[in-house]
Amino acid sequence: MAIAYSTSHYSKDAFRPDGARLEYAVHEVGDAWQVDLGPEGYLGGGLQVIIRKADMKVISALRTQ
Repeated sequence: MAIAYSTSHYSKDAFRPDGARLEYAVHEVGDAWQVDLGPEGYLGGGLQVIIRKADMKVISALRTQ
């Protein structure tokens, strides 16, 4: 459900300000969603946010390497 929502509301082009090549991924992890945003074609070096489904509270945020 989260993946369908993000795909329909946020196109891949929404994450390319000033020519940046960013991509996002959404994963359901139990009672939360994990959202990763990072440079296209790279592992790590981006942002990761965990959002609790019940109240949409960000319960974790970190920068991956």
